[in-house]
Amino acid sequence: AAVFRYSSLAALVALAAAPAYAWWLRGDLQLVELFAALAVLVWIKHHANIRRLLAGTEPRIGAHKAPSKDGRA
Repeated sequence: AAVFRYSSLAALVALAAAPAYAWWLRGDLQLVELFAALAVLVWIKHHANIRRLLAGTEPRIGAHKAPSKDGRA
């Protein structure tokens, strides 16, 4: 998140790395499989965030929101 300033990208990268960390910390194949399955489910659920990241429209951390039509931020 500190490098690219996208919280959604940081979360997706952390989820992708979770199975490797599980193997490194525990060496338990069942735990690795569980984390891999959870990572896949979360990636599927966050397809809209992935599309916005690829399109370059995902808001960055600390970016100011554009005012809405009624003038509020």
